[in-house]
Amino acid sequence: MLLAGSPAGNTHMSSQRRVVIVGGGVTGLVAAFEVQRLMHAQGQQIHIDLFEGAPRLGGRLFTERIGSFLVEAGPDTFLMSKPAGMRLCSELGLDDQLVPTRQETRQSFILRDGVLTALPEGMSGLVPRRVRDLLGSPLLSKRGSVRACLERFVRSRANGREESIREFATRRYGSEMAERIVEPLLSGIYAGDGRKLSAAAAIPQLYEMEKKFGSVSRGLRARTNGSNGKTAVSPFVSLAEGMGSLIDRLESRLCNVNVHRSTPVQAVHKRGAQFQIDVGSDSVVAEAVVLATPSYHSAEMLRSWLPAVSDELNAIRFVSSVIVSIGFAPAPANVPRHGHGYIVPRGNGTEITACTWTTLKLPHRSTDGSFLLRVFMGRDGAETAATRPDEQLVSMAKDEIKRTLGIDATPAMVRISRHVRAMPQYALGHLDRLERIDKMLSSEQGLFVAGCSYGGVGIPDCIASGRRAGVQAFHSCELTEAR
Repeated sequence: MLLAGSPAGNTHMSSQRRVVIVGGGVTGLVAAFEVQRLMHAQGQQIHIDLFEGAPRLGGRLFTERIGSFLVEAGPDTFLMSKPAGMRLCSELGLDDQLVPTRQETRQSFILRDGVLTALPEGMSGLVPRRVRDLLGSPLLSKRGSVRACLERFVRSRANGREESIREFATRRYGSEMAERIVEPLLSGIYAGDGRKLSAAAAIPQLYEMEKKFGSVSRGLRARTNGSNGKTAVSPFVSLAEGMGSLIDRLESRLCNVNVHRSTPVQAVHKRGAQFQIDVGSDSVVAEAVVLATPSYHSAEMLRSWLPAVSDELNAIRFVSSVIVSIGFAPAPANVPRHGHGYIVPRGNGTEITACTWTTLKLPHRSTDGSFLLRVFMGRDGAETAATRPDEQLVSMAKDEIKRTLGIDATPAMVRISRHVRAMPQYALGHLDRLERIDKMLSSEQGLFVAGCSYGGVGIPDCIASGRRAGVQAFHSCELTEAR
């Protein structure tokens, strides 16, 4: 039996208004949380159902305690500067669990010609807060660093053809900075190719700074509010018990939400003024639906009803990646003592994209003298790692840390996390595509899409997207009742 009072093979009918949320990742959970919050705040009665095709909730946010190691399957931090994440943690009573990345070991590197070369201090995403920190950087020639430092004197671009991130960075900072710093850092954010990604869609903050201040450097200076580009604390935070604890706490607060795990939704149709959601041999009728799934899954659910929308959703490309977590107990003598990890630029002839030294990056991740690191594989144009057998992935990861870090010890723990078609690529034309999708869905009042496929891949972006969708779904139910 799918729902109380819903016999198999029949459509569930109810006089009570219903919101259905498809997808139990952080976006879908926040959407359900928001509908529930508004329902209580306004004294409304709404039936809320959340369907997740997998046996567990959380999607890529999953944490395991394995011996002396706290292992993340996916993202391990989020940005404090985007308020949606901090607000949700406060609402869930997780303020005392927030932990910043370690400042005393804060340094990142780029693997250049087999040597770990330090990134300039004070990086803010893809670019430095103070361009003068580029002077003397071994990543750039003297000419290249001087050119980058002239960014604030480069005229802002008049409205015209859409730019890729590579074009944007080259125009503002010069070709060396674009190729040697910006492009490698993209692997850590989007696993993407800067020649294909839209600057307006993928790095909107930098893009808007140029429009508002005439220069990214001036915009960053204004944002730091006179702090001379230096930050007293890390811009990134995590949770003491791992990012999975955010999912656990969210789930525990969904007291008025019917959560259905291992229950994939096959299709969504319009049925008069309502929606019919097909789940196995059953179906559910609702006044509002939130599709908080990757765009290609949402495309399949809408294929038979809205083929044009489905085509647009399917056109959003995704990249696959793998994370190999390796723990040593005790820590080998030659593990890194400073820094958070390094990035491997495109063109190095390897599928490795980065390595994070988790023990040095975050507290509480390893105990009793052990050491934890993570090796990342896969990016746009090099995704075969996701299809390789486990033993080959482990061998590749061990070879990488032996070659680059000199670590040749036997691991005490290895965990592989595969993220197939998990990272959306905001390609040139992405914003135009979103406008077309929004226009087509606006005529289908009560149907909403949300998640990382559309307007931001970070955890706070997904939280903000889920919250907006929850608000829209709730008010759509109110409008339906009014009609």
